[in-house]
Order: sequence, then C-alpha cells, then structure tokens
Amino acid sequence: MKQLIKITEQNGNQVVSARELYKNLGYDKSQWKRWYEKNILKNYFAIENQDYTSLDIMSSEKRGNFSKDFALTIDFAKRISMLARTTEGEKIRNYFLEVEKIAISNIVPTNPLDLLKLAVSEMEKKDKEIKYLKPKAEFMDKVMDADEKIDIGQAAKILELPFGRNTMFKKLRDKGVFFKNRNEPKQEYIKRKYFVLKEKYISRNNHDGFVVVKVLVTQKGLEYLSNIFNSVESNKSLAIIE
Repeated sequence: MKQLIKITEQNGNQVVSARELYKNLGYDKSQWKRWYEKNILKNYFAIENQDYTSLDIMSSEKRGNFSKDFALTIDFAKRISMLARTTEGEKIRNYFLEVEKIAISNIVPTNPLDLLKLAVSEMEKKDKEIKYLKPKAEFMDKVMDADEKIDIGQAAKILELPFGRNTMFKKLRDKGVFFKNRNEPKQEYIKRKYFVLKEKYISRNNHDGFVVVKVLVTQKGLEYLSNIFNSVESNKSLAIIE
C-alpha cells in the first residue's frame, strides 16, 4: 500500500501531522491558520489530548521561530478528510481506512485480559446490532401475523399509526396513492401488488342491489405503508415482502 501521508506513534496512538494533512488535501497555504482554528481548535466535536495534541515546531522558513502543528489521531484525521469533499480528501480517507484494517488484523491477544476485552468488545457490537434490528423484527412479526390481505383500518392498527381508517384514506389521497375523488388506489399501485380490489354485491329488500368495492392491503402493501408513514424506525431498509 502506497503511503499517502506519514503516520507516527504517540502515546500508543497512531497520529498524523495536521500540517501535512492540510497540504495533502490541496488547500491554500496562506489559509492554514484560519483552517486549523476552525477545524481543530474551535471544532465542537474535537477534544484536545484525545483527538489531537497541539505542537510547536521549529520553523524551517524562519530560523528561531516556531510554527503551529497538531498531532491528529487517525480517526480525527479521517473525519477532517471527509469534510474536504475533494478527490484528495476521499483518497486520504480511504488510505486511513486501509491503515486501520491492517492494524486491526495484526492485533492478536496473547493474555487473558486482552482476550476478555476483545470478547466484551464483540458482545457490545452484538448488542448494538440487536438494538438496531429489533424494530425491524417486530415489524416483520406483525406482517406475518396478519392475514394474507387486510383492510385499511386493520393496516392502521397493525402499523400502530396515530390515526384510523378514514384519516388513512385521506392521507393516501393527499399523497397521490389513491384517486383524489374516491377511496381507491391508482392502477400503478395495484400493479405493484400493494392493494387489491374486492367487489361485493349488496342486496336490499324492495330495492335494487348494488356493488361496493373494498380496498384490501397485501403483505407487500403493508410494508409499503410502513415506509411512507414511518411507522417503524429504519424500516426503509427492510426487504420487500414478496
């Protein structure tokens, strides 16, 4: 792997020079002070002696004078590179990611304490994954517990929406999913198999019978409604139910 920026070690951490990073990002040399004050010293999310360390180095341009520099952790330098929004910034960010991967792959615990720390770290990662996936799993349970096709009112209850059948119809009309003048889905949403229309003949004594159209929601449509009404956190990344 080609070295894009020099990486050294400081107090057990891998660090890079802020000056060198600034230069490699292709910024104007005359704006160095303004840049580090904004992105390092006045950065609300940067913590001194944790994300960076201030350095006074001997100036190569003016003998006897000192110039400002900072030792940045790899993680902080990576974040700064992302803010650059330039080709150089993306290259350096990817370089830091590769450096981290190599460093992690070379860490092999040899004592019980390190092994325990590694196990705890893995457990914490699993806990985060479980918390992230739990809302999705709960949503899937609701879908699978539902009948194959349900009406609009049942869909609102399953998705735990703060409104019922009539409001759902209105919102779907407003969103252009249903026709503006009737509670019926447009053909494109029927073709996508989100809804089906069921006709039912109503007979009446001493009067002519008539046909009513009932809108039913499919399991695929239930997932679609969940997305547009944000009923479950992060449900947009759920796979579509076939």
